[in-house]
Parts: sequence; structure tokens; C-alpha cells
Amino acid sequence: MTLDDVEEYVAEHRHLPGIPSEAEVKAAGFDLTAMTSALLGKVEELTLYTIRQQREIDSLRDLVTVRFGYDACGNRISRTLEFSRIDGEGKGGEQWQAELHDTFAGTDMMLFPNPTQGRFCLSLIGEASTSDVKAVLSTATGVVLEERKVSNPQEEFDLGSCPAGIYLLHLVSGDTARTWKIIKRN
Repeated sequence: MTLDDVEEYVAEHRHLPGIPSEAEVKAAGFDLTAMTSALLGKVEELTLYTIRQQREIDSLRDLVTVRFGYDACGNRISRTLEFSRIDGEGKGGEQWQAELHDTFAGTDMMLFPNPTQGRFCLSLIGEASTSDVKAVLSTATGVVLEERKVSNPQEEFDLGSCPAGIYLLHLVSGDTARTWKIIKRN
């Protein structure tokens, strides 16, 4: 059976196929030899599912590679995704590459360092004006810690007095809004 078939069977019958239900065992008991044999069959099925899933994971890992570029201070400055096209026989084929940059309102931007131990910078790089950009720093649960108008191409924020965890930086400019995750470590 496929895993989808097993899932449907369990949803409908509330037990694994080939294994008696709890009610059947309570009513009639079970033969230990038959039950051991059935459970061994389930272990074999699980092993085959695991092997198949590992093959799929390995083939996906071969499809996409993410590479990050860093400056001399260790700040991430670029992200490149490399895609490998797979031919019909599953062998590596033609290569093509795409480079992705974080942007906001038509401007390249960076958040660094992230993860941080307290202070981090928002850097907006390019020609676009920052005069109408609003930054809202909040906890992952939405509690606003700081709200300010971005007035410089590089703004510094400080999570030094906050506990370690995940924080959100939400930027708004006109009709454009994006949110980035900031990780604070101790």
C-alpha cells in the first residue's frame, strides 16, 4: 500500500491494515505467533517506506543548492540558489542559476547580523527614498517593541534588553509591506 492508502485506511478503521483493532483483540484475543508475524510485516513495510523517502530526499537535495555570500565581517550579503535539472533517467543534467536579493519597495536591503546578540542594522541600499518607510519591531506574538520612521539608509535596532527568541521587523512603505524574522541569541 502507498502511504496515502495507509493513511486513508487508518482514518477510516482507526487501526493499521493487517492488524486487529483494539475491540477485536479485547473480544477474541489474538494468536501470539500470528501477531508477531503481522508486526514483523509492518516493520518491513516501514523500512521500505523509509528507504523510498530517503531516495526522494536525496534526489531533492541534488536539485537545489543554496549558497550564501558573506562580507569580511561575516554579514550575509547575497543568497544564490542553484537549480539542477534532472533528465528522465534521474541523472544530473543541464545547470542554471538564479540569484535572489532581499528587496523592499524597489530597494536592496540587508539585515545584519542575524542571528544577533542584541544590536542589528537594517541597511537600505539603492536609489529609492527611505523617507516614507516605517519600521515596526515586535515579538513573534505581535507585541510591538518599537515603531519608528526610517530616516537613514542604515538604521540600528537594539534587542539587548530582550530575552533570546524570535522577533519580527515589519517594514511598510505606501502599499508595500514585508516582514523579516530576527533571531536573538544570548
